Amino acid sequence: MQTISTLKAFQVFLIGIGLLLITLSTYIHFNVQELKTSWKHTPANLEFAYIQNRSSPARGAWGKDVAILKYNYLVLGKQYTNNRLMPLDFIFISRDKVDSLEQGKINIFYNPQKPQESFIFIEYPLVALSLMFLAGVASSFIGIFLGRIIKALLSLAYKF
Repeated sequence: MQTISTLKAFQVFLIGIGLLLITLSTYIHFNVQELKTSWKHTPANLEFAYIQNRSSPARGAWGKDVAILKYNYLVLGKQYTNNRLMPLDFIFISRDKVDSLEQGKINIFYNPQKPQESFIFIEYPLVALSLMFLAGVASSFIGIFLGRIIKALLSLAYKF
């Protein structure tokens, strides 16, 4: 029984460490301040933008909102097309941001070294990242102490 509780504790600890690593690597990869200073602005033509819920009856009644959008822009005479709203839009989509977009002319940020990389907004879903970080910390601590907790509960159960 001791090895099972130790294994479960280790699994929870690894999940916590994984969440922490994902959060930190995402923060490092998408350094918003660096993007704002090193990426350039350019006008773009927004063809469409809307929110779609990816619910599926086969997967249950709930789903994730995703931004469906398409815009075109020119960099040094070459045309590019993209569909990215903001960094980390796979974690969180701001419905207000998408609703504020109107078809036609918009301004976007693009990477001068790789002009095919672009976003309409450069900002973090700070709440989502904070929650991932806190979940990682909590899982790590639970993983550390889970073996002791299970052992204590089992010893109490055997007393009765």
